[in-house]
Amino acid sequence: ILLDIELASNHSNTIVAVEPGAVMTSFIPTKEDCQHAMNNVETTNEFIFVIDCSGSMHDQNKIGLGREAMLLFIKSLPLDCQFNIIQFGSNHEALFDEVTDIYNEKNVHKVERLINQLRADLGGTELLELLKWLEKHPPRKGRTRQIFLLADGEISNVNEVLDLCRSMATSTRIFSFGLGHSPSRSLVKGLTRATNGRFVFIPPNSSVEIHVGEQL
Repeated sequence: ILLDIELASNHSNTIVAVEPGAVMTSFIPTKEDCQHAMNNVETTNEFIFVIDCSGSMHDQNKIGLGREAMLLFIKSLPLDCQFNIIQFGSNHEALFDEVTDIYNEKNVHKVERLINQLRADLGGTELLELLKWLEKHPPRKGRTRQIFLLADGEISNVNEVLDLCRSMATSTRIFSFGLGHSPSRSLVKGLTRATNGRFVFIPPNSSVEIHVGEQL
């Protein structure tokens, strides 16, 4: 068998060696290659930030921890990605009418105003209905979805929630943050295990920036 290899372009960072019975190639990515790869990741991801605004978030200033974390998340997003912020308690409220909207200066100002106005005033902790809504509105074709969830409370239907998350795992990863002294560990850990995400617990009076930075 005779192989005739012709490179589409001559890259100085690529070496191809051909010997009888063997072919070896060496490729060293350049800064431009890495930036192109990062841009592809950024434009094919949807970022949805979900914060628990139930009454229990008032204790230990957990809603304050949530606000601080949300501001850090928003400042870390790439321009022109797709994102949204959703508050939940007894019901849920999304900032944008569509499931996601473009990340630009105008929308960032909207988000910052919303975050500064977040209150622990939405009653109980009903996560299942929110997740059902997201399931009915899956990521756009060719995209994957990253959900960053901040919550503190127990829920009565953990198994049902986790089953639903497993069904969404092919296109969705959940990164969960347990706030305060006693968040539901079974929920916080279970969400990430069901979707191949990651979790972290943020106790009161701790550095939110450190915990958030570990997940970005």
